[in-house]
Amino acid sequence: MEQKYVQEKSARNWPSSKLKILLQAGLTILISVLVIWAAVRATGPYFPGETLAPDCAPSDPTCTVAWSQAGGGVLQGKTASSYNGNITFGADTGYKAANAICNNEFPGSHICQTDEILNTINGGAISGFTGTAWIANGPPGYMANANDCIGFTNNNPTSLGPFWEFLSTNGGRGWLTNCSVTKPIACCK
Repeated sequence: MEQKYVQEKSARNWPSSKLKILLQAGLTILISVLVIWAAVRATGPYFPGETLAPDCAPSDPTCTVAWSQAGGGVLQGKTASSYNGNITFGADTGYKAANAICNNEFPGSHICQTDEILNTINGGAISGFTGTAWIANGPPGYMANANDCIGFTNNNPTSLGPFWEFLSTNGGRGWLTNCSVTKPIACCK
């Protein structure tokens, strides 16, 4: 009879002992997160990579945080000329040519990637967004010949390349078009 009582007692304690372990683990994780958060905040009122808006004094608690360019480039402009999917510049072709063209028109810039356009939109700099321009997207996102016009070395209408439609109302959207179409190049830095 005594053995049965011990088994029943340990069976009743099983859920509470497991619950206790889970609660302790959860509390440990929560404390760790709070310690890390406090350490990051100890360096100032902003997270690393955030910057004050240009018109704010560092001690002003009402300042807004400007989008940081630390995470990537932003749009500098679009090239004056338009190009089809076979981009060339002197002896350069493809991405290298697109980068050289951008650098020629906007020193230090290169062909924009999707994330850089999104950085620009997130920073709110979309008031002058109009038109369209080629951007680099890398590998295709699905099963199609949508690989930046084969690295911007092909103007065949059966190949596809990415471009951005710039809209000042909401930032715009990305599209694909055939590589025989001509567009300016979006340049980022």
